[in-house]
Amino acid sequence: MKLVTTLITSFTFALLSFTAHANQLSAGYELESQWIQALQESDTDKRVAELERVLEEATQALIATPDDVELLIVKANSNLEIANALNSVKSLGYLKEGKKDLEKAIELSPMALDGMAEASLASALYWAPGWPLSYGDKKEAIELFDEALTRNPDSLELLTQYGYIMSLNGEGDLGKARSLFESALQQIEATEQQGRTVFAQIRKKDILSALESIENQ
Repeated sequence: MKLVTTLITSFTFALLSFTAHANQLSAGYELESQWIQALQESDTDKRVAELERVLEEATQALIATPDDVELLIVKANSNLEIANALNSVKSLGYLKEGKKDLEKAIELSPMALDGMAEASLASALYWAPGWPLSYGDKKEAIELFDEALTRNPDSLELLTQYGYIMSLNGEGDLGKARSLFESALQQIEATEQQGRTVFAQIRKKDILSALESIENQ
């Protein structure tokens, strides 16, 4: 069962950008930081245990502030990463919860965290097609990417994640992937000017590597 295999890298990169704006963050910042640490754990059982702890704390925090978009996103992404780690039929419940929270976050603030919620949802829908109860499919994922980029065409996160999808061997469109990655590179400087230097530089390295891979195919 192929799950959200590109999401850990995506989420970790995105969360690194938060450190430049710590004074503007919600109470969820500490949980987001703990989430980053959890994702670095190589032992699957330990990683799941840490993600479950973060998930529980985010769930409790949302009781007091149910519309906190950052908390919703970290809760959703924790669910998705647990699903990815379990890689079994037990993943379905986590995937469904993650989808629900990302949809709420998008409804509240689709541009939050540089389109992070929409990028996360679209990627998850793409990597987990064919689930029962209509979890999502690849067509729906592509449509979400296209719609999100119509609203937010300069989103480094959306451009990069969509580029990953389009660069898949045998499934994507390498020409479109190249165009998306090149557009993403054009957002690097603007992202750095927002104070998100670490995030921008990691993304730049990642995109250049992806472009090189495309050229070698």
